[in-house]
Amino acid sequence: MNPITGYTRWMAIIADPVEQARTPGWMNELIRKKNLDAVLIPLHVKPADLKNTIVALKGIQNFCGAVVSMPHKNGVVSMLDVMTAEVHWTGACNVIRRNRDGSLAGTLLDGEGFVAGLREHGFDVKDKRVLLLGAGGAAAGVAFALAKYSVVSLHVRNRTASKAELLTKKLKLRFPAVNFQCGPYNDQDFDLVINATSLGMYEDDMLPLSEKFLQPHMWVADVVVNNEMTPLLQIAQEKGCNIHGGKWMLETQLEQMLAFMVDQ
Repeated sequence: MNPITGYTRWMAIIADPVEQARTPGWMNELIRKKNLDAVLIPLHVKPADLKNTIVALKGIQNFCGAVVSMPHKNGVVSMLDVMTAEVHWTGACNVIRRNRDGSLAGTLLDGEGFVAGLREHGFDVKDKRVLLLGAGGAAAGVAFALAKYSVVSLHVRNRTASKAELLTKKLKLRFPAVNFQCGPYNDQDFDLVINATSLGMYEDDMLPLSEKFLQPHMWVADVVVNNEMTPLLQIAQEKGCNIHGGKWMLETQLEQMLAFMVDQ
């Protein structure tokens, strides 16, 4: 990495908590490889302080952007001046950019990274039946990309049922060919099961679904990044399922994140 000087542009990852984040290490390695005069630092921001933080960042001339992580992917949307279609349709954002005029642009790359990571490891989502656990920011991005790349059906299950219903209702307007569902799923069969909740960040977390539901023909994926082998993935592997960790979702979108923040 180049020495930090007064010319150095800086980026951040905004999260609560932020200690578990791998983005700083991976992104700064990518910055070094590209020989950019920039650095990315972690910012631990509580939800109550998010608005003040974003307002402050907009006024910093050498701030160029940030990765937005849990639990701020939904909260930051109302603070954007410009947003991509993914943000508009899902209500979530995971990367922001400070434009030269001080305005703030946002996009959502979780879904693109997730689908690309699966494809690189031999699984194409086209025409597949998918169970998505969660309806927050990461889940919304994944849902948008799954529909965009033509899954045949997408069943969204969330602890707060109304959030899953709202997400699927909005996406149905954009992707009418996809069979969206909510509610109980135990009598259904799926090709791909995705944990897009925060369960699995810690080893003593409960499972996001019953292990009895998992079948050997399924692919089981987790969006949790800090723990490569979550409890869900461990059990899925024991049951003979193909497994896919969250790090692949992040690794495949790092280039896109960096380009969005610095290419102006």
